[in-house]
Amino acid sequence: MLEECLLRFSLAFLHLWNVDPELDKLLITDMKLKRPESFIVASGFQGDKGSLTLMFPNLSATLELWRMSSEFCAMRSLTMVSLAQRMISLSHTSSNASSALAAFYTRNFADKIPDIKPPLLQLLVSFWQDESEHVRMAARSLFHCAASRAIPLPLCNKKASGCTNLSPPSGLGENEHVNSNIEETFANRLHSDQLPETQRISKVEEFNILAWLQSFEMQDWISCVGGTSQDAMTSHIIVAAALANWYPSLVKPCLAMLVVHPLMKLVMAMNEKYSSTAAELLAEGMESTWKQCISSEIPRLIGDIFFQIECVSGPTANSAAQSLAVPVGLREILVGVLLPSLAVADVPGFLTVMESQIWSTASDSPVHLVSLMTLIRVVRSSPRYLAQYLDKVIDFILQTVDPSNSVMRKTCFQSSMTALKEVVRAFPMVALNDTWTRLAVGDVIGERNNATIRVYDMQSVTKIKVLDASGPPGLPNLLAASSEMMLVTAISALSFSPDGEGLVAFSEHGLMIRWWSLGSVFWEKLSRNLVPVQCTKLIFVPPWEGFSPNSSRSSIMASIMGHDKQINIQEGTKGLSQADNLKLLIHNLDLSYRLEWVGERKVLLTRHGHELGTFLLVVPPLAANYDYGDALGKAILFFEGQRSGKLPTNQRVTWRGDSACSDGTPENVNLVGGYYDAGDNVKFGWPMAFSVSLLSWAAVEYQQQISSSNQLAYLRKAIRWGTDFILKAHTSPTTFYTQVGDGNADHQCWERPEDMDTPRTLYKITSSSPGSEPTAEAAAALASASIVFKVANTNYSATLLRHSKSLFDLADQHRASYQGYCPFYCSYSGYQDELLWAAAWLYKASGDIKYLNYVLTNQGWSKAANEFSWDNKFPGVQTLLAKEFHCGKTNLAKFKTDAESFVCALMPGSSSVQIRTTPVQCGSAFFSASQIRAFAKTQVDYILGKNPKNMSYMVGFGAKYPTQLHHRGSSIPSMKVHPTKVDCNGGYSGYYSSPNPNPNTHVGAVVGGPDVNDQFSDARSDYSHSEPTTYMNAAFVGAVAALVGQCNAVSL
Repeated sequence: MLEECLLRFSLAFLHLWNVDPELDKLLITDMKLKRPESFIVASGFQGDKGSLTLMFPNLSATLELWRMSSEFCAMRSLTMVSLAQRMISLSHTSSNASSALAAFYTRNFADKIPDIKPPLLQLLVSFWQDESEHVRMAARSLFHCAASRAIPLPLCNKKASGCTNLSPPSGLGENEHVNSNIEETFANRLHSDQLPETQRISKVEEFNILAWLQSFEMQDWISCVGGTSQDAMTSHIIVAAALANWYPSLVKPCLAMLVVHPLMKLVMAMNEKYSSTAAELLAEGMESTWKQCISSEIPRLIGDIFFQIECVSGPTANSAAQSLAVPVGLREILVGVLLPSLAVADVPGFLTVMESQIWSTASDSPVHLVSLMTLIRVVRSSPRYLAQYLDKVIDFILQTVDPSNSVMRKTCFQSSMTALKEVVRAFPMVALNDTWTRLAVGDVIGERNNATIRVYDMQSVTKIKVLDASGPPGLPNLLAASSEMMLVTAISALSFSPDGEGLVAFSEHGLMIRWWSLGSVFWEKLSRNLVPVQCTKLIFVPPWEGFSPNSSRSSIMASIMGHDKQINIQEGTKGLSQADNLKLLIHNLDLSYRLEWVGERKVLLTRHGHELGTFLLVVPPLAANYDYGDALGKAILFFEGQRSGKLPTNQRVTWRGDSACSDGTPENVNLVGGYYDAGDNVKFGWPMAFSVSLLSWAAVEYQQQISSSNQLAYLRKAIRWGTDFILKAHTSPTTFYTQVGDGNADHQCWERPEDMDTPRTLYKITSSSPGSEPTAEAAAALASASIVFKVANTNYSATLLRHSKSLFDLADQHRASYQGYCPFYCSYSGYQDELLWAAAWLYKASGDIKYLNYVLTNQGWSKAANEFSWDNKFPGVQTLLAKEFHCGKTNLAKFKTDAESFVCALMPGSSSVQIRTTPVQCGSAFFSASQIRAFAKTQVDYILGKNPKNMSYMVGFGAKYPTQLHHRGSSIPSMKVHPTKVDCNGGYSGYYSSPNPNPNTHVGAVVGGPDVNDQFSDARSDYSHSEPTTYMNAAFVGAVAALVGQCNAVSL
């Protein structure tokens, strides 16, 4: 193949031969490269920038291949990595050498030639929008690998290391000014006493940053990309924004404040090379980085984007405007990425701008469609932000389908109906009837005696009725103690009857279900009476699980008056202003209630997919009974299907066989064993160690429940299969192997582990090539596992603890963030969480006070988080140490507070939607341990089958579960049935693409699950939803173990 031959020729001449003999040998044997003959490598002298020259004596010619400057380092690395990636995509036979070549020029390059400068970040970002996907991927991968070592000196945090010695330019260009009044705008804020001390900077630091941002020195790299001085200055802005967004701990805290305005201007400059990147960075960091800097300017930026969209597509746009219009690719990023992030950041501002567009643009302007599409994205992703502006949202949508504006109605009708449907889906207090002819909108928040529901006729888009949703005469004062609280959640759920002539409403705080008979549409249009109408029927019900609608009135009232949640809300609202009450109740708004007509005069009330009761006919359904012990056993069994290496004789997953029995051979180490990460055949040490930590935590926390299900022995085996591998990977006090296999090459093939012939590349962490995250996680895994085996196997427990301490020392004494083999399991949250996590487990395992002192000394690292994952361990360590706090160690209060914040981020009804154990206050709401446990149970039940699809998301559990698992071993017949080798391409064509269920049932595998709309496509190709992972199953083991022995039947 001509292209492959040309690539080999290019690689042969561009590669730095004689630097890494093992790599050279691999390129010659595997890739069949031929080294240029009769040449000598000569090093340049001082003053020649350290050039490397190839000399061909026989030809009397020389060829300069390399200069040791950061510009040429970046160009060579970029070229070699992108060529290597292209080789991987062209030929699987060269994937081993290509992957090693790419790794050499990214992560390992500086180790082989220490005096090489790190790649220049400005040059790398100039390729982020390159036409070639391989170049784009290479440039971004190199950026992340070089970022910590190549931060320009003016931006570098004093406490960070690895900043390049780039002095600020002596002066600014005469004609190039990104934002000449930045200093005036932000000087007061940057030096204000109101800012935390860490965010205040000196005048000199501020000037240095601004000068660097506005500099455009014509450096060597500009000629590499055919750029201009404007490109030089623009690349500075992109680099600064990327560092502020992704590596905030390594740069000066004020950098985000100083770079955000140049970044905004760059977005609106419509620069084809950089504006798309600027828009992506702005959108990605809007909540975490930029919002606090530009909150008041967001509506203006939204308006500017709408103006540019109008220019590019408006029928009245003149040629001058067209020339300034948005390029198509950039328009897609502005509309699909940046606008939704801006809208979420400032919902009222976004709605105000949208409303103004109705009157300031033509009826057929594309702006209206863009507004609707943005609104749809916001509703789908962040409905809670829109709650208090629900009427504005509805009004805007209705204006776009107003029959009096036929042009706009014709242009926007389909999108408007989609937007309306999304609002109905997200907000249970908005309802459409089955024929889409009637719309009802209930007050989200209202006064107890002044709440209404508006009913609209969708054909004429007019309001035809107002329903009185306040308390009717004679309503028992069930909430007498909260008489000072006038604002309530007025309508929690609405639904039309199947014939469209009835409407049912549920009010959570009003504790009632009401029904109105609306009559015919013709009569409503004729009468058009907007005096609030009282309900036809009213039933008092409790709004939380565990009560039945047929309970006696007296028992319901007694329960309500003693209910913690109601009492705490009452106490928490005393003395608050009306505005405070509104804010408090908006935050507590529960969007989880749903009403459904299941027959004539029969209504089903659900919450989070759980049935609370069927009303009017009072026929309460029973929840399904789940065998949590069976689910636990299957969740543990899953790990036997993920085993790598020589399988034991008592292996229960019999469709698996021995695999990867020579792992580690290239470096004469034994790395056989461990677990395959997910549906692929790579062993990633970091998530594997996290899975072991989770399994061990479950064994420590729920030993009694696991023993009662006869699963403790199996769980210990699952843990030991992982810890044995970690011990093998820790070959010396300063060496830890963190990955076996090439993720890119592996994902290009679809092979059983037993047939696998993709490269088993090794990646390791050493004192000279550190990575604190996976090393500390391995320490946590071994420490937690040592507790599991403390009684069962004392010697093994001691070995685990000894290696754990050594790994912790390696992670802590050689601190550096792990960039790994991107894009697979790179660090995003830094290493502080893993170090605290490991220290906490070491304290629990050893009782050594030095580890407790370590977490106390570094408790400033702890911060509130909303996820617990392989990358972010903060909630885990906070929970561990919160337990220590409750045992008397009150100096751990910060960890307890942060743990409660995590709980509040998850708990429905919380002011910040979170979680806890002892009664925890989330805004005005208190949650008891039983409430938190009940919520956790709903999540387990959802996975096991209590969900809108009525299917289990654990393979092999229940009657209906996923059958097309994205899993290589499961999707190809077992070696025992089909002993013939299934090669890389044969697996894709014969099994990956097959519409049939997997031939091997991977019992216990928990898949990614449904989308945000509770929809699930059982498709092997949809890996984000159909692929299992070890760390998802490990987390589920602990969750389901807590429920073992609990009866699940709940009578409503």
